[in-house]
Amino acid sequence: MSIVELVSDAAEDVLTTPTTPTTTTTHTMTTEADLNTEGSFLTNGFPDVTFSIVDYCVFILMVAISFIIGVYTGWKSQPENSGGGAGTYLLGGRSMNPAAVSLSLLGGSVSAIAILGNASEVYIFGTQICMNVVGMMFGGLLIYHVILPVLCKMNIVSLSEYLEVRFRSVMLRRLGSLCLILSIMLVMAVVLYAPSLALATVTGLSSWASVIIMGGVCTIYTAVGGVRGVIYTDVLQTTTMYVGVVVVLVYGCLDVGGLSNIWEIASNGSRIQFFELDPSPFLRHSMYSTIIHGFYLIIFFYGINQAAYQRYCAVGSLKIAKRLCIIACVGCMLLFSLNFLAGLTAFAVYSGCDPLASGKIKKLDQILPYFVAHKLGHLVGVPGLFVAAVYGGVLSSVSSSSNAMACMIWDDLLSHVNYFKSYTDKSVITVLKVISLASGVVGLLLALLGGRFSSILQLANSIVGTINGPLIGLYLTGMCSPWVGEKGACVGFLTAFIINIWYFVGNLVRGKITPTHLPLSTDDCPGNLTTIITTTTTTQATLTSTVMEEFTHDIVASKSLYDISYCYIGLGGILITIITSSLASMCTGMLSPWELDDSLVHPQCARLHGFLWRMFKGSKSGGLDVTVKDKESVEEKGQDNSMCPSRSSPTLSPNNIQNNAEIILHTNCNEPMELKRVNKETKQGSDYQDNSDSNNTNGVIKV
Repeated sequence: MSIVELVSDAAEDVLTTPTTPTTTTTHTMTTEADLNTEGSFLTNGFPDVTFSIVDYCVFILMVAISFIIGVYTGWKSQPENSGGGAGTYLLGGRSMNPAAVSLSLLGGSVSAIAILGNASEVYIFGTQICMNVVGMMFGGLLIYHVILPVLCKMNIVSLSEYLEVRFRSVMLRRLGSLCLILSIMLVMAVVLYAPSLALATVTGLSSWASVIIMGGVCTIYTAVGGVRGVIYTDVLQTTTMYVGVVVVLVYGCLDVGGLSNIWEIASNGSRIQFFELDPSPFLRHSMYSTIIHGFYLIIFFYGINQAAYQRYCAVGSLKIAKRLCIIACVGCMLLFSLNFLAGLTAFAVYSGCDPLASGKIKKLDQILPYFVAHKLGHLVGVPGLFVAAVYGGVLSSVSSSSNAMACMIWDDLLSHVNYFKSYTDKSVITVLKVISLASGVVGLLLALLGGRFSSILQLANSIVGTINGPLIGLYLTGMCSPWVGEKGACVGFLTAFIINIWYFVGNLVRGKITPTHLPLSTDDCPGNLTTIITTTTTTQATLTSTVMEEFTHDIVASKSLYDISYCYIGLGGILITIITSSLASMCTGMLSPWELDDSLVHPQCARLHGFLWRMFKGSKSGGLDVTVKDKESVEEKGQDNSMCPSRSSPTLSPNNIQNNAEIILHTNCNEPMELKRVNKETKQGSDYQDNSDSNNTNGVIKV
């Protein structure tokens, strides 16, 4: 399930029940007022289930330990205590424990909405969504072989700086940073609010109280502790997530009678489906669409993601960063699989008496919390452990997002302002803490706003999906399309962004296709209820209970572009950006091989660029005569490589070469260009060959 779909289900009910002629059942949206009046699940043949004192103790202990770890780590890593500076605060001094970073990388991306949403998805729609795990494998390979080798060799702190260096465009850097910041803010809001709404009836806490507690605790320890505090608290929270889900799953399997019984019941309930081969793009989930969505999702989690990039830079080398990527991808697939299995377990338990249809719960994403409280409530501490697991996901995701926002706001927007250029490391850290604190407060306020206006969650997540596809496409264009320059990249990104906005607005206004839910039964409920949910239709404002067959046929017949499955939107934005930017570059002028540093693109793509240029344009040099006169080694001026894994092939430009080096450019164009570092002994750059004359004794190298 996508980020958009996960939180959309957590934000609004999407269930509508057709009824028999003699029975009408209406499900309305659960509001905060409903939750505050209930305090716990209503009883209608089921025992009343609430949190015990032990459960509250388990939950509070996890939150308290997280706070203590974050604050203590922040105090210990202060410049006067550790000798570190801004690099330590943002990137952990690139000396963090890889095991801790791997757990943080996993926990920071897999939020509580995945734990609740994936189980609910399988419960109501079946197992077709599980095929996104296959797509995650392919996405992980792209990150491992393409994204990490390019990004982790650069001496950058913010991902958006890559756009400036690659396309020589400050505008693209600012635009990319603003888009990422907006995306992170909206994700923070939904990650805070959606789980609190789903768990409000279990914990007895109102959703706004839950948001304030979680958001406040997380904001404080993130601002104080920096990335070190975030990583070490993530270790506790991620471990709690896994333990909580596994404990619930084990006890659930024992309650039903084992995995074989779960599988049999789920199969009889039409929940087992992996190979839906219908190629229609309007089908919500097929084998093709879910694989594509998994591919996009893992890139969003661990590829083009500021929080993930900071963790890659927190270790000592590209080799270790690649190992972290493998661990994170495998761990993510494992956690998703456990959540899917938890959904099947809940269905097996309630296959004869669905709590949603019988009125025990009012939101589909409450099914897993209800299952824990109802079936496992007699086990002291287990409900508390599960809630701690869910809120561990909340804390981990929000803290990672807040720290990432502080990093981008400072590095991309403030550090270049003259007023801040003279700041010392201590002053910079103070500014970063203020930014981190402000980011957390903004996320908290947006989450509370979502409580006042329920539709904001759907709106926010749709905007997130609209932004991230084109933005990921822009980065992949830079890495895999060496011929694309600034103009082509701008055209490609803006085109994809406008198309996604157009689709979003059209889907919001005109989209009509709603997913068909699989059957839910109340045949075995006390009171001899007979309502069976077989098909559903929803509207924006209300959830109706009766759907006529003719009306359903009209909806299906009126499919439009706006009804394409959400699974294709992310990849669509990526492909539109890549293709359009290349076409635009053909019209505005493509970059030649010597105008681009090969370390900024994937090596195979750079070789392809050179081959195609020689084939269609002639010699790679194209008449370029570059002479470097220097009897001493040419070195970069003022480089600081302390904030990221070692940079194997740094670049220099005529603006940053030391005075003892002279560069003579003989070319027909006036565009600035970058050259590789030249070693005085070998007289060749990292990738450029030494073409100097053997009789040259003046240290003159011609490329």
